[in-house]
Amino acid sequence: MEYEGKEVSPYKGVIGSCILLIVFPLVIYGIFYATISNLQNLGPVQTNNAALGLGFGVGFLFHISCIIAGLFKGTFKVVINRVRTFFENLSLSKKLAFRCYWDDIKSEGVVFWIYFIIIVANLMVSIYGLYSFFTIYFANL
Repeated sequence: MEYEGKEVSPYKGVIGSCILLIVFPLVIYGIFYATISNLQNLGPVQTNNAALGLGFGVGFLFHISCIIAGLFKGTFKVVINRVRTFFENLSLSKKLAFRCYWDDIKSEGVVFWIYFIIIVANLMVSIYGLYSFFTIYFANL
């Protein structure tokens, strides 16, 4: 990738972004855990599961707001162009298409997929927490 005539790594700033995407839901989880444990008379497992579901759910909303704000716009555009070029090259030759796809991955990186994995993992933790909480909560009614 080139920026103002200089060769720039596609991974520049990824570590900071990933830390933000991971730490924000953890902080919100901690806030929910402290609040729920102080205000509710739930067991530690229920408190943890409720805090997981709510904290990581808010974290997922933060990730969605980052998407809406355009944080991932450039990295998503790279993926779309890569797939479009792959199918254009596929009409010429399978070997050429795969070679160009691989070269593009090496030069442009897989930054979007790194962000995507973090977002999906965050969503899965939220779903697990809410599911576990409601399973235990409704079993005790």
